Amino acid sequence: MGDFLQELAERLQLEKLVGQYLTGIEELIIVPHIFLHQIPFAALPLKSEEQEGLLPAEQEKSSLPQTRGMVLGSKSSKSSATKSVTQTTYLCDRFGIRLVPSCQILHYCHQRPAIEGQQMGIVEDATEDLPFSSFECKTVAEMYHVPAEQRLQGRDATVKSYQTLAQQVHILHSSHHAKSNVMKPLESQLRLGDGALTLGQLLTPGWRMPNLSEVVVSACEVNFTPTKITDDLLSLATGFLCAGARSVVSTQWSVDDLFLA
Repeated sequence: MGDFLQELAERLQLEKLVGQYLTGIEELIIVPHIFLHQIPFAALPLKSEEQEGLLPAEQEKSSLPQTRGMVLGSKSSKSSATKSVTQTTYLCDRFGIRLVPSCQILHYCHQRPAIEGQQMGIVEDATEDLPFSSFECKTVAEMYHVPAEQRLQGRDATVKSYQTLAQQVHILHSSHHAKSNVMKPLESQLRLGDGALTLGQLLTPGWRMPNLSEVVVSACEVNFTPTKITDDLLSLATGFLCAGARSVVSTQWSVDDLFLA
């Protein structure tokens, strides 16, 4: 993946774009077109500061696997000490990044008044087969002092109880199974204790969540949907924005339970 993202950044001429046109910019709002929404923009690498100014031969020698920390380097003729690997800067290190389904939805979100409340609700492991989801949500509940009555655990996380909780709290942390339906995007769904909550349902008037400031959906494929219905993103994340959420933190692909936790 690292080599692929490096090649993608080069094809997009990311260094030139940042250096010539984004000086002094602190935040990027990206509206990806069709399949471009599958690009993990935050993870695109920028040239390492340690590699700038090196001769081509030196650059080739320094092209070790990039990490955010230290790795063992090759021994030099003068010293056997390990050398620090070059520090890669990613696009998210330079800018705050927001991805939005369309300019219309961005405008819609900006028209909403700010929400002062910080009351959080948690939905966890609705199908009772994700052990790391329970660990994740227990940790979040302890960090943010979420009371037991605002945690939907296991089969208690029904579609109706999910709706009730989402309409009561200001922040929703939702950790369970989800699946994008690329052929019928309105049938993309969150798996809950007694069935599924679909994108089609989220887009109906009955699912308005006017007090919801932020949604964190720790599930697979929440912001993934190549579709011919529209050029804009039509995903579960889009559904939460249309239902009233000011922002959604979500995944683009399938992710293992351990890594989501």
